Amino acid sequence: MPQSVQQLDDGHVRWVAEVRGQRREWTTEITDQRPDEKIAWKTIDGEVKSDGVVTFEPVGESQARINVEMDVEGL
Repeated sequence: MPQSVQQLDDGHVRWVAEVRGQRREWTTEITDQRPDEKIAWKTIDGEVKSDGVVTFEPVGESQARINVEMDVEGL
């Protein structure tokens, strides 16, 4: 589980997690972003590979279903 996720700029995010007592850090690049619909990313640097996509699906006037797909290696 990430300890922190920091957006560095409009296209890059820095992740930090502690795994079995060891700190792991990696940077991802946002590859697709559509407001209120989708965010996709791929790893570009670091000790962990974390590629994924989050989609948001409206299920009511003020509710959404959030779907997360991640491929993680190195944790």
